[in-house]
Amino acid sequence: MNRPQVIILGAGKPYSGAYPSALVQAPGSSRRVLDWVMEAFSAVRDSEFHFVGGYRLQDIVAKYPNIYFSVNPDWKTNSAAGSLLAAPLGTGRDTYICYSDTVFSPEIVNDLANSAASITLCIDRRWRERYDGRSPQDIASAEKVRLRGGQVALGREIDAADADGELIGVLKFSGDAIAAVKALAAKEDPEQFARLDMPGLINRLVAAGLDIEVVENRGRWAELNAPQDLAHFVLGTKAETLERLRPLVRTSIIGEQVCFTAGDWQAGRQAVLDAVRGKFGRMAVIVRSSAHSEDGWVTSNAGSYESILNVPAGDADKIAEAVERVIASYGTSLSTDQVLVQEMLHDVVLSGVAFTRTLTHRAPYCVLNYDDSSSRTDSVTGGGLHGLRTLFVRRSRLGSAERLDPRIAKVISAISELEDLVGHTSLDIEFAMDSNHVVHILQLRPLAVRHKASHAADEAIDLALDEAARWFDSASSRGSRLVGTKPIFGVMTDWNPAEIVGTKPRNLALSIYRQLITDDTWARQRAEYGYRDVRPCPLIVSFAGHPYVDIRASFNSFIPATLSESLAGRLVDHYLERLTQHPELHDKVEFDIAFTCLTFDFETMAAERLGPNGFSASDIATLKRALLDITSEGITRVESDYATLDILQDRYDALVAREMAPLDRAFELLEDCRRFGTLAFAHLARSAFVAMALLRSLERIGITTSQDTSLFLASLETVTGMFEKDGGNVHAGQLSFEAFVARYGHLRPGTYEITSDAYADDPERYLKPMVKARSTQSVSYSWSPAVRTQIGEQLQALGLDTSVDAFEHFIRRAIAGREYAKFLFSRNLSAALTAIGQMGGLDREALSHIDVSDLNKLRVGAHPANATAWLSARAEEGAGEYELRCAIELPPLVTSIDDFDAFERPSSVPNFVGQTKLLAEIVVMADGEAGTTVPLTGKIVVIPRADPGYDWLFAHGIGGLVTQYGGANSHMAIRSAELGLPAAIGVGESCFEQLSTARMILLDCAARKLEVHT
Repeated sequence: MNRPQVIILGAGKPYSGAYPSALVQAPGSSRRVLDWVMEAFSAVRDSEFHFVGGYRLQDIVAKYPNIYFSVNPDWKTNSAAGSLLAAPLGTGRDTYICYSDTVFSPEIVNDLANSAASITLCIDRRWRERYDGRSPQDIASAEKVRLRGGQVALGREIDAADADGELIGVLKFSGDAIAAVKALAAKEDPEQFARLDMPGLINRLVAAGLDIEVVENRGRWAELNAPQDLAHFVLGTKAETLERLRPLVRTSIIGEQVCFTAGDWQAGRQAVLDAVRGKFGRMAVIVRSSAHSEDGWVTSNAGSYESILNVPAGDADKIAEAVERVIASYGTSLSTDQVLVQEMLHDVVLSGVAFTRTLTHRAPYCVLNYDDSSSRTDSVTGGGLHGLRTLFVRRSRLGSAERLDPRIAKVISAISELEDLVGHTSLDIEFAMDSNHVVHILQLRPLAVRHKASHAADEAIDLALDEAARWFDSASSRGSRLVGTKPIFGVMTDWNPAEIVGTKPRNLALSIYRQLITDDTWARQRAEYGYRDVRPCPLIVSFAGHPYVDIRASFNSFIPATLSESLAGRLVDHYLERLTQHPELHDKVEFDIAFTCLTFDFETMAAERLGPNGFSASDIATLKRALLDITSEGITRVESDYATLDILQDRYDALVAREMAPLDRAFELLEDCRRFGTLAFAHLARSAFVAMALLRSLERIGITTSQDTSLFLASLETVTGMFEKDGGNVHAGQLSFEAFVARYGHLRPGTYEITSDAYADDPERYLKPMVKARSTQSVSYSWSPAVRTQIGEQLQALGLDTSVDAFEHFIRRAIAGREYAKFLFSRNLSAALTAIGQMGGLDREALSHIDVSDLNKLRVGAHPANATAWLSARAEEGAGEYELRCAIELPPLVTSIDDFDAFERPSSVPNFVGQTKLLAEIVVMADGEAGTTVPLTGKIVVIPRADPGYDWLFAHGIGGLVTQYGGANSHMAIRSAELGLPAAIGVGESCFEQLSTARMILLDCAARKLEVHT
């Protein structure tokens, strides 16, 4: 019998610039595509290989001198048929034909070999999802196959929706088919025939009466028309991937393993037990899942199946029990689903998971989430341990990770090698390091995430970060009125942009926030209150579109105006240095770093924090006198700030009653908001801080207790209390629902965000749930006579010239006034956003990307003739900027230029998943709770841990997820990303406690915001 012939068609376009596709290297230093192709034909004995080439054929001849070659001189113009005719076609034998840019496994060749048809094709029915993010252009150009009524049709022109599969680039022609090819070529125009692609040639052969059989793909294959395609071929099941890479890694270790299928176990479990014992002896092993339905490109099913740790390899009963548990966890398993047995690691100093790109945007960061305290290898994936470390490292600056943790340099080297071996840069790698600092790779899989399509190129991200770093480097010279030498920037320090507009806001929200507060109002309020006047100095700066507080400017604005330049400078430098040494205090600077008002325990606090750091008793006394003046001013000015709010309210009523253009109305509302709303709010918020500081200091000196403080605060008449009371009045028929909506309808999730509905836009959803019988009654509380006497003595000792009654009145009015002022000024702001949305021409989504200054240009005519086109272009530009900033990751505190290259994210900062914004009721689940009678559809579920045990939640149609503990790489982060579910993973203890008592929360993943709503 004649030897089977394998014809490799390599006359197509060059791959990756100027390289023949057949020589593209697969994993390892020597494996090439042609090696994989030739190995696949091991299923066909005694094959004769023949390569048809044109482009750089000499390079291929030099590498493979033992196969046959033919030259296709017209490789630039003709197609598959022309290349095929350039080969010596023999009609008396089977001929296998494949493309040189396609790799495939022996299973596919074996299926072709078992067919007796004249033409045998292999198709892939999952062709649309061959890899995540396959472009429409690539789908359209694929060689598609349609199967209808026993008829087979092929062609790129077949509509994708009508196709049943994609032709895998390997097929078999019988001797009769080869003869038919020659006959067709002899009858037709040679040039036209040579330009037929493979689908066109096959269609001609079928039309000529040749029989055809289609087999379905059950192996691995990849076509090199995308960077990740070769990785698709290399990465298989968990066990297959590790075994393929094990002999190739040099900077890490992949341990030996025993792998078997469920079918192997059922057919001969004793052989499996003998293999495990023979490989591992008496060692402890881990028995892990390695099913075909996990670790894939579309879904990982992370944590869905069992892994059994610390099983004695020599104990056949325990090994058998562990294997049965793993197979049972598959549910209805396939006989080909695998089980993987590996040696347990000991002396582990750190372990974790690395993502080589971010989950949401595939942005160019290596994200390492690891545990370096417990010696466990499942801390991160289990999500049950608090205090995990999370590092973000720019891919273009991987060496900078060593600054954060020298040990991580070896992990980064191992990750880089794996990327090179796999040929893919979007990987999920589980690793561990032993006491000898040897890196062990425990698992490697593609990131199976429904990534938001992003046009933010790696180069654009690097450019934006480099520009931000240059701006930071020159920041020390910013602000002529500022003292202090070290620039530091934060997202939760003073006016908290992360909380108010989010760390990645849209242009309109951020620009209005700046206009109303952080450009001037913040500094004006401080100066009027008695602090240093730092104007003109905006509080907020932008790093790659991320708003940051200039903390040096903030600390300057908290220095009493009466202090000398020398003392002021020394205080600011001390505050900055303390924050640098204790970055965990970045959202607590007024409590633990800066002295901004006088409290009853000032002497003690100043002695602890200032005395040991070079401040004399005279310095402290001078600071105390200055803070006394500021605190006294705060106590006396509250009522005047309330009076300013009355002006705001009167002007609002008059303004909304007036006929005017929407844009004019918006700007008048915003100007009133700035003059009479946010300034008064800033004053009342400052007074409220002073009030709370004094109230808490009464606890610290032992005059009151924490229970006293809680009861006192519960007795305040706040907007929240009035909201609940009015809802009860509607329920009781004492207030109309229309009046209720008119009073509270201006509230909106995301106060500055135009894309958020106001409550009045959907009152049935937002306000109707508040219409119910009141569940709580008003609390009445006052200090006891003995406590009041002690407070009076402390006021006198502190030098505050006020009575206890006036002091109590101040505290009540200041704390309640802060919320009342926000309630009133946000009415102007909400109405302004509504008016902007009524302009016409652009929807709210587009308007959200426009800076308010551009709207002002439109208002005064300072724009090109075609205003709508100009505004649309500005919106499109802003949307691109927003997309870029969403892809960029930055730390909550920037203290060094190096932070733009690599940073450690504090564990208390949530890891947001996705870009969705959701306002919904919440349901708080107890630890370990596995069911509930409460409907969960559409609700945000709050759970203690990012643990696989909560997977049942996803079957209930939940709207979002929040976890107290868990990192960026935890199980629930992966699952949420896969499902496209908005989530905040690892919000920390304090945030979790707040959520536990809330009814409704806003989860805004794009803006990185989590807010409690009434």
